[in-house]
Amino acid sequence: MQLSHSIDFEQLVAALPGLVHWVDKNNVYLGCNELQALVLGLHSRNDIIGKKNRDLNHRTPEIYDNQNLDVMNKKTPQVFEELVTLSDGTYAMILSHKIPLFDTTGQVIGLLAVSFDTVIQKDIEKTAAKADKEDEELDSQIRILLVEDQIFTAEVTKIILSELNCEVDVANSAKMAMVQAKSKKFDLIFMDIGLPDLDGYATTQWIRHNSLSLNKRVPIIALTALADNQDKERCMESGMNAILIKPIYKNKALDILHAFIPRISDKAKVPIAANDETDWSVLSGKIIDLELGSQMFNGNVELTKKMISTLIVNLSTELTALESSYKAKDWEKMENIVHRLRGAISYCGTPRLQEACARLENHLRAGYRELAPLLYKQLLKEIDAVKHEYALLIG
Repeated sequence: MQLSHSIDFEQLVAALPGLVHWVDKNNVYLGCNELQALVLGLHSRNDIIGKKNRDLNHRTPEIYDNQNLDVMNKKTPQVFEELVTLSDGTYAMILSHKIPLFDTTGQVIGLLAVSFDTVIQKDIEKTAAKADKEDEELDSQIRILLVEDQIFTAEVTKIILSELNCEVDVANSAKMAMVQAKSKKFDLIFMDIGLPDLDGYATTQWIRHNSLSLNKRVPIIALTALADNQDKERCMESGMNAILIKPIYKNKALDILHAFIPRISDKAKVPIAANDETDWSVLSGKIIDLELGSQMFNGNVELTKKMISTLIVNLSTELTALESSYKAKDWEKMENIVHRLRGAISYCGTPRLQEACARLENHLRAGYRELAPLLYKQLLKEIDAVKHEYALLIG
């Protein structure tokens, strides 16, 4: 193909914005611009020459191959929405404009692909403005995204959540979940782990880290048939807040909604003012309630103990980050840490510690800083109480 020998073309393409590459009629790469090479994790633009889609860490190379062949066979430009893997392992959804290339006799000799996300971003900004307006009108209703590929399970779960005053959108694939996450704000996302196109861990990472997502801080609850400590760790590492064992019953769903959506929970109300009549220095009740915790695991007390043990082991890292953000008065970072910690605690049967987390997170979210020192120390006190109580529990 003559494109690879044109110096002017090379210099022009190297500096182009967006992602640009071109292939021959056999789907063999002949070149790309600097940004495309960077996204693919290549050392230089020349490293792409001679490679095929299967060589570039694409999850579904056959899809890209078929798209390219379709454009070349039809001899007409087409636009595709594609999920691409970035060099850091995260994912991005882009619009790719694919154009057939012809020689002087009119024969197709390859394809040029130019990809941008600016069109999507503009649409998102318009949709976000509309969503903000709708939020004011629908504040009393809970907006849920249910990511579930099993149609029957999705329908039953939607009925249950609807009865709890939830407006439920269903996504039956990772791609659909990403589209939803960049077009509408949700109060909570239920995320199935086993999805047909991309697992729930990777989908959650996209929602958490992609610039197009409107739900970077939304609580995300994993849905799985079975779960062990390794599953829990993977969920937390990917950005999820908790794990829910299928099926979802109304009481389980209600517990999750109360734990992660403060405005619907009497126990998690934000005070009208920081100096109201509530005695925020007092917490009462059981430090560890195994019966309460085991309700999340069909009465399995031993699994509840394991969850508490795992929580205690992982607390040191969270406490270091929490102390650092507190000393720096980085309230937003502190709120994020407490929010993440609160998600893990919700499955451990430690009601006082959960309440301490809720108090601190809700005050920070509402912008009340006066009680931050008191509630921070209260949280540390409850963490120490859980550690002491658990040590006595296991002997």
